[in-house]
Amino acid sequence: MSEEVNPDYDPQQALVYNNFPKKVAKRSTAYRFQMALKALKDESFTDKLFKKYYDISANELLSQ
Repeated sequence: MSEEVNPDYDPQQALVYNNFPKKVAKRSTAYRFQMALKALKDESFTDKLFKKYYDISANELLSQ
């Protein structure tokens, strides 16, 4: 199964990425993919790749 009940979900709060009724199951392919993307972000790989192709960093773009 790729999802499970999120015990931290609060229906009184807005639906956002960390307040959702379900969460990705840790044994799923989706979770492993999420962790791989997080590792790339933590290593600044995604920022470097973005800057390589768009010649501006994502942070610079967002601050304009």
